[in-house]
Amino acid sequence: MAELENRVSHLETKVSVIETKVDDFIAEMKDFKNEMRQQNEMRAAEIARVDAKIEKLRKQHEDDMKAINEKIDAKVEKIEEKVDKLYDRMQTTAVTTILGVGAIVWAIVSAIK
Repeated sequence: MAELENRVSHLETKVSVIETKVDDFIAEMKDFKNEMRQQNEMRAAEIARVDAKIEKLRKQHEDDMKAINEKIDAKVEKIEEKVDKLYDRMQTTAVTTILGVGAIVWAIVSAIK
């Protein structure tokens, strides 16, 4: 009977050790889950910061492109004005040349008669 009590005591000790190990494992798993949650929250916060930074840069890029397009439009308008003035001058020069040639021809014809 003493042997039976020794075996029971030994088994109870083993069960107690196993229970302790299981409790430790459960606690470790809870810690692991909490750590994973914290890491997920940190990643989400970092992603939110990066998204905000990207949005800020996108907005700045849009503003820069708008300013560049406005400058280009202003320069194109100036060039169009200069081309229009040049075209007007060319028309005036052409008309003046035609009148001048006509006057020369009239003068020559008048001098020949």
